[in-house]
Amino acid sequence: MRRHDNRVGRYISADPIGQAGGVNLYAYARNDAIDWFDPFGLIEGSASNKAKRTAIAQWAAAQNGSTAFAKSGTYAPGYSYDSGFGPQYPARSWKCSAFTCAAAASGGADTKVTVPNGSGGTVDRCATAGELAGNNGIPNWRVLGPGEAPEPGDIAAVPLSGGADYTGHAAVVTGDGAGGTTTVGAHAGQVGPPGADVFPTKPTYRRFTGD
Repeated sequence: MRRHDNRVGRYISADPIGQAGGVNLYAYARNDAIDWFDPFGLIEGSASNKAKRTAIAQWAAAQNGSTAFAKSGTYAPGYSYDSGFGPQYPARSWKCSAFTCAAAASGGADTKVTVPNGSGGTVDRCATAGELAGNNGIPNWRVLGPGEAPEPGDIAAVPLSGGADYTGHAAVVTGDGAGGTTTVGAHAGQVGPPGADVFPTKPTYRRFTGD
């Protein structure tokens, strides 16, 4: 446990995860308790959090060339958004959001949302690209603010209209091998290649914040 001094408004004992949570060992919720809170001490940037984000990026990069999420390919069980998963997912459509969902799940960072099931109850499912691109809450996935650079393991998404079988486009941010970043997403024929994702408007970037 960490001791907090209400008189000075800060912790007086160091963060037990050390500098894995940042160089300031006495910070709480980015030193912005008005906009952020961290009741369990599982703030973004912990060693576990970074490991999960790295795993997401590595899994996504490893799928380059895969047809598992292609429109005419073999669908990945549990992630193929065909008619069996709800009327919002047209049969035989490819889903870039299925790919980002699988990537996030590979790192233990599900992009699940709770929606009505049409029968008076609710059901959990992966967020669509349109939902990833919006400002609606997706548990443990925050929207990056202005000036924040995307990092490997983040998700990039834009909304798109006019399509019968899509709500937008989403992809996973990965390293580009040269110290920068690129994106890897699922397309009509295959996953990738890196950098092939077209975002007609500035994408929304989301980052996993859980531990």
